[in-house]
Amino acid sequence: MLKAGRKYNIGYDAIVAGRDQRLKMPIWHHIGVLDNHSWNKKLASCLRLTHKIKTVGNLEDYLKKDSKHWHCK
Repeated sequence: MLKAGRKYNIGYDAIVAGRDQRLKMPIWHHIGVLDNHSWNKKLASCLRLTHKIKTVGNLEDYLKKDSKHWHCK
């Protein structure tokens, strides 16, 4: 779906979405990402699989934690 949107130059304007809506957007297959190679890196895999990070809000909450609890590198 994202590839088709890029092919036909169709997008989603996140500026009009409220904060609650933006926090619910998926982080890994985010519509604003142009290069998805970073989704397959070791850090992304750890966050996605170990910590069950799925949305922008999940990642924001994880990053607000004390950094000594971060073990993904």
